Amino acid sequence: MQQASDVERPRDRERHVAVLGTLRSSQRYLREFLDVRPGGYVKRAPASLPGVPRYLLLRAENDAGPAATCIHCGACVAVCPTQANREFEGGDPRWITTDQLRRIGCGTCVEVCPANLTNGGQTLRVVEAPAADWFMALEEIEKGWRGNS
Repeated sequence: MQQASDVERPRDRERHVAVLGTLRSSQRYLREFLDVRPGGYVKRAPASLPGVPRYLLLRAENDAGPAATCIHCGACVAVCPTQANREFEGGDPRWITTDQLRRIGCGTCVEVCPANLTNGGQTLRVVEAPAADWFMALEEIEKGWRGNS
């Protein structure tokens, strides 16, 4: 059993993006598990207490809304590995827009956001939550995704 789990599995990027896109667009998941508005970035915490796996949820907007804190500098556009963050699209071409279906939750945009650094982390807040429910929710979404393909 241990040998089977140690075998490196091939990465299926399209499947990963599709599952995360489905997960992030699920209103039940957002409402019941994350308890946040759409726009969540999921990133694993670097450390946790023994027996209590955790993840970090980085929220992409504060109570004033994204336009009040994003300075539209484009730093996130340059580092996004899936080109989910884009400039010059949408209703106001000066704003950075995010394609929710292309996001993979890597958190690189969070790390380079200068607005987040200058306003004390209010552009992208960090919230901790237990990860066991996260993995169960992901399995449930993945089963539903497999059933639809």
